[in-house]
Amino acid sequence: MIETEIYAKCLSLGMTAAGAAGCTANIMAESAGRPNNVEDRSGIADETYTANVDNRSYGNFTGDAYGYGLCQWTSRDRKRALLDYAQGKGVSIGDAAMQFQFMAREMRSSYTYVWNILTHTADPYEAGYVMCKFYEIPADTERQAQYRGNQARNIYQRGSGTTPVIPDDGSDEYPVKETQWPPRMICKGMDGADVTVLQALLVARGYGVNAVNGVFDDSTDKATRRFQSDSGLAVDGIAGPNTWTAILRR
Repeated sequence: MIETEIYAKCLSLGMTAAGAAGCTANIMAESAGRPNNVEDRSGIADETYTANVDNRSYGNFTGDAYGYGLCQWTSRDRKRALLDYAQGKGVSIGDAAMQFQFMAREMRSSYTYVWNILTHTADPYEAGYVMCKFYEIPADTERQAQYRGNQARNIYQRGSGTTPVIPDDGSDEYPVKETQWPPRMICKGMDGADVTVLQALLVARGYGVNAVNGVFDDSTDKATRRFQSDSGLAVDGIAGPNTWTAILRR
């Protein structure tokens, strides 16, 4: 699949234009848009590997730890879920439409933070960065997340007919996006200066946390949920635009 096809498919799943750009950047980086792509270290041709999984002559799809598909699913549990989903649909493991459906399903159920970013953000850098860091999680994650964030900017700008502001030359430079306010969407398991700000605000509003230390831990999650409930917001433990607006106004 080419970039424009992937971008359009991501839009059809309900992602914003910026979210679709971020998702496209990650898919292109992971598999070059090839749904039957198996990790090169397998030593097996993409077509052969896919056919053998489909006809069940290859029985180690879930355990071989080779990245596969548009998103290069790798772990045993994720590949098992992908295989079960494909077989349940009665389609090839390399079917692109199925993989997009599976990706969205997996994000909604197990990577809620990523899904919320891709379906709400207006910032392509944020979308590319977050999907890389919290869904794909490749080697050298931080550098790759910055790189894919910038690639997402380029894809977004190409989609709008404007010239990319960052050269799309595949260089090893990974410029860091400037800090913006309001902060990013944050949730349990994340860390950073914006988590410290949220924790301090929660404490100031009477919602105690174990420590104001920049780590979004269990106590911060519980305090965020209590604040959201008291404020009439969706109780999901994710400090997004509505939660930030509410806590800053109180």
